[in-house]
Amino acid sequence: MKLDQIWLWIGCVFLAACETTPPPPEQANIRDEVLVEAKVLAVDKASREITLQPPSGSKVVLIAGPEVRNLDQIEAGNTMKVAYTVSLSARRLKPDEMNKPAAGEVLAARAAKGEAPAGVIGAGVTMTVKVKSVDKESHIVVFTTDDEMLHAVEAQRDEGRQFIAGLKPGDRVELIYAEAVAISVN
Repeated sequence: MKLDQIWLWIGCVFLAACETTPPPPEQANIRDEVLVEAKVLAVDKASREITLQPPSGSKVVLIAGPEVRNLDQIEAGNTMKVAYTVSLSARRLKPDEMNKPAAGEVLAARAAKGEAPAGVIGAGVTMTVKVKSVDKESHIVVFTTDDEMLHAVEAQRDEGRQFIAGLKPGDRVELIYAEAVAISVN
């Protein structure tokens, strides 16, 4: 084999290795949503009790608080739909990027009078954390929050595992965590 062929072969091997090992992502977005439907079996408007039957077959009784509008429109035979969503976004900050102060928010909305019964409530928190250690074999990252409390999290999904594989002690990560519940009846 000639010298120029050896260099070409080494170059091909090097490029192939580079192509099969992409850099870890700078951000991970993980989201779960659970949808449940239940049949309305009965509505006691005086006590504001709604009896439901989810797919599991067991009966569930909910009490609609005074903030629930349009209770008079819910009847036996309707379907109540509940969607629960949880999401986490994690983004590695650049060295020159400023930490954002920790912040939280709660939002709620409900159907207007006369509309089909529905409502949504959600809460979220944003914070910057500092990575203390990363165990890449067990997919565990240890970090501190502004109050210097230590937290350890094990990544369960590939997106999270790939993200923490690129972290190292001293990295700063912006976390945005949110949960929401939406309910509608039709």
